[in-house]
Amino acid sequence: MVKDYVVYSSVAVGVTSTVIVAFSLPALTDVTGENAPTVAVQEAVAAQKSFCEQRLDGVNCVCFARRAGQVLAHDSPRAMGFAYADPNDLARDQGSDGC
Repeated sequence: MVKDYVVYSSVAVGVTSTVIVAFSLPALTDVTGENAPTVAVQEAVAAQKSFCEQRLDGVNCVCFARRAGQVLAHDSPRAMGFAYADPNDLARDQGSDGC
């Protein structure tokens, strides 16, 4: 009888702990956390949308701006001695291919 009580109380504590931890984590679709678009991303998206509207025909400019803006706003570490693609060319190429 005492053994059953220990098992049931252990299960109850485990389930309660799991529920508390699950509700304390942010949702995966939450855009207010670290994954929220930064000012740099928003500015890059606006600039690329303007570029698309002025110079490109037959391209979904919203999609283009979102893809190109993400590429431009992503700061990755650079190693000395290597040649890297121009970020604007890379962003516009990826934006054009995907949209």
